[in-house]
Amino acid sequence: MSLPKISFLGCGRLGKTLAKLWYKNLVFQIQDILTQTYNSAVDARNFIGSGRPVKSYKDIVSSDWFCIATNDIQISNIVKKIKKFNFIKGKKIIHFSGCLSSYVLNPLKKMNCEIASLHPALSFSQPEFAYYQFPGTYCTVEGDLSLVLRIREIIEKIGGKFLHINAQDKPAYHTACCFSSNFIYSLMQYSISILINIGFSKKKAKNLSVSILSKSLDSLKKTNKILLTGPINRGDINIIKKHIKTLKNTIWSKPYRMLSLEIIHYASIQRKKKKNIINLLKKF
Repeated sequence: MSLPKISFLGCGRLGKTLAKLWYKNLVFQIQDILTQTYNSAVDARNFIGSGRPVKSYKDIVSSDWFCIATNDIQISNIVKKIKKFNFIKGKKIIHFSGCLSSYVLNPLKKMNCEIASLHPALSFSQPEFAYYQFPGTYCTVEGDLSLVLRIREIIEKIGGKFLHINAQDKPAYHTACCFSSNFIYSLMQYSISILINIGFSKKKAKNLSVSILSKSLDSLKKTNKILLTGPINRGDINIIKKHIKTLKNTIWSKPYRMLSLEIIHYASIQRKKKKNIINLLKKF
């Protein structure tokens, strides 16, 4: 039985990673790849191991599926362009934005297309790593029900975990993803820079910070509980005062205060101690 054909309109880091996964797992036959430059389309084809780089929309041959794998700001422009071509009629169209819903594809409904959005909750900054990290990745999907069910199949065939999401909830979902990914890097940089500032080598500072983070995440995964440690959880206001003094007039003082005020609600300390710490944190 022949595999369904899929083409890519834009094929960035996320797009070419999924394309390679689908190709290697015999989910799709990769057909056309159109990107901003022909050379980048060739690069995508080389990474995937299959596909036909093309130079313009006029070169595209009809596929069963089309993926719009571009930055969010480009999706609506691509929709405007492709609705003028017959190759899009009656096809399955998906985009990979974490924040935008399938509504941005609505103009293609007039072409009898099925539409949906698919977003894997994984960093694709390095596709060669993301390719191997993908199994077990949660993928949120919304759109036309028949296509959503079909997408569930193609996700699970490459080891992904399907999650349905309401279209209107995508911005909130994507915000949550930022807290769990990009903002973690910000926190780690704060930790590493403080250690470097007191004489740690960059390597030792990174190793120490990553070790603490990985063990905290491992505990959260295994127990499904927030297991706090340190002065906040003990209600040790004197140690917190030392932290505040250490961070005075630095870029780290505000994040420390904001995060401490959030996490203290999970601390198992007396209400009076908690109130005193909150008042202290609000002062600086």
